[in-house]
Amino acid sequence: MRKALADRGLEPGGLKPGAMTAYHLVGREPANPAHPDLRAFSLQFARLSPHAVLEMVGANDAQEERYWFAYELCKVLMRDLGVFPEAGASDADKERQERLIRRLDEFDRGWPRMTLSLLLDVVGLCKARVAKTSFVPFNEVFKSEAAAEAIHKHLDPKQMPGNVSSWGKVLSLLWRLSRLRVFDRHTAGATFLNHGALLEPGRVSVVDLSDAGLTELSNIAIADLLRGVQEAQEAAYRKFERGEAAQPPRVLIVIEEAHEFLSEERIGRMPVLFQQVARIAKRGRKRWLGLTFVTQLPGNLPRQVLGLCNSFVLHKLTDPAVVATLKRTVGGVDEALWARLPGLAPGQAIASFPHFTRPLLVSVDPAPGRLRMTE
Repeated sequence: MRKALADRGLEPGGLKPGAMTAYHLVGREPANPAHPDLRAFSLQFARLSPHAVLEMVGANDAQEERYWFAYELCKVLMRDLGVFPEAGASDADKERQERLIRRLDEFDRGWPRMTLSLLLDVVGLCKARVAKTSFVPFNEVFKSEAAAEAIHKHLDPKQMPGNVSSWGKVLSLLWRLSRLRVFDRHTAGATFLNHGALLEPGRVSVVDLSDAGLTELSNIAIADLLRGVQEAQEAAYRKFERGEAAQPPRVLIVIEEAHEFLSEERIGRMPVLFQQVARIAKRGRKRWLGLTFVTQLPGNLPRQVLGLCNSFVLHKLTDPAVVATLKRTVGGVDEALWARLPGLAPGQAIASFPHFTRPLLVSVDPAPGRLRMTE
């Protein structure tokens, strides 16, 4: 690698000091604990689409019905108790919050400021009402006299779904999410990701999900990251259009082990998540937001995902079934190149890009940096 770099007049080297930040989920071990700029981050439950939450917990129809009842009730109580829209806010802030509610797409994100803890309290209240038992909420906002009046006003046993065991199952599914201890956490210095800060030119941010422990949790974290970065890029573009800022930066998001995130099996179980990713992939191109999937198992990626890609870099592949799948997706590659694919040397690849007249056999330069030893 050093000789190849020397042939091109390049010196081995990494990023400039301080230009790289590594993020990891709160309460999870990072792959490189010695990183000089290591930060823990927490997921914000309010940013998750309720549809994606139901996919993640694997709720059945009866449980979904109760979840939606509790979710809508939580929204009403939050409004009545001044959680959101916020009581005491200025007129301008109230109008901004109401405007956010009017534009809210629950296939994209959840109700603003709704925490998992608030929803757990509401489900617990519903379960207690059906079982005709008492329940003491955890959150202070539900312990006031105003909260008791609002709950009595909106929680009508005649209109809510019954069956204590079904409510208990919904409660246990949400507690399973809560026990992950990654939502709405502000302990141990953890904060929510500042997606705008990730777009600083010349900066590389690594989001380490190696110790997530649950593939669905990794998928939720990746989808939230993609959506947050897109929203930040859209905001930067709108400021540029109004003449308030410079051109937005070129952004590239690289998803390693993409077959873990977007396998055919997972897309079947979490279609809402895939729809979010597909929307980001299509709209991001207009805003200098690139999305790259890296995988050693392209055969595990469904055709819907491959259809989102307009550029391919194909290294050595020996599985005839995988090659046959790629033939149906990557157009314009000569049969002679396909025949060479199983015998490519390290660094060689078939590159197909929209601005190429035809796909080419290329030699990929080694990166001017060191590969860290890891398990």
